[in-house]
Amino acid sequence: MFSKVIHGLERVVHPLNAIAHRVAMLVLFLMMLITFIDVSGRMFSKPLYGAFELTGFGLALLIFYSLGYTQLKKGHITVSFLVDKWPKRAQAAADIITHLIFLTLVSVTTWQVVQQAVRLFNGNDKTADLGIPIYIIATMASIGLFFFALALLLELLKSVNEAVKRHE
Repeated sequence: MFSKVIHGLERVVHPLNAIAHRVAMLVLFLMMLITFIDVSGRMFSKPLYGAFELTGFGLALLIFYSLGYTQLKKGHITVSFLVDKWPKRAQAAADIITHLIFLTLVSVTTWQVVQQAVRLFNGNDKTADLGIPIYIIATMASIGLFFFALALLLELLKSVNEAVKRHE
C-alpha cells in the first residue's frame, strides 16, 4: 500500500542518517583526541584550554547524530518477549502505536530544541571559556533529532504497511 512512499523515504532517510552517523564517528574521534591532548598536557601543567566545553558539545552531537542510524539498524533496546508471541498483525499494530507515540515525542522535542536554539541566538549566549555561541550546538542537535524523527516516520510507515498487507 505504502510501498512507493516507503521506498522514496528510504532513499532520503538512510543516506541522511548514514552521513550523520559518520559525523558522529568523526566527533567521537575528535573527542578522543581532545581528551588525550588534555590529559597529556596535564602531565606538563599545560592542559588543553576549553577541553571540557569541547567534549561536552561533542558528546551532545555524538548522541543526537547517532539516534536515527541506531533506529534504522534496530539497535535500540526493546523488550519483546511477550509481543514476539503475538500474530504478525498484532505485532505490527503494537509497533504502530509505539512508533506513533515515540514519533510524537521526538517531534515535540525537536521543535523545543529549535525554539531553544532561537532563544540562545537571540540572547547571544556563549560558553564561558571559549566563547562559542551555544545556539550552534542546539541547532546541530535539532538537525540530528530531525533525522531521528524521519527514521521513526519511516519505521511507522513500514509498520502500517505490515499491518494492512495480506498475510498467508
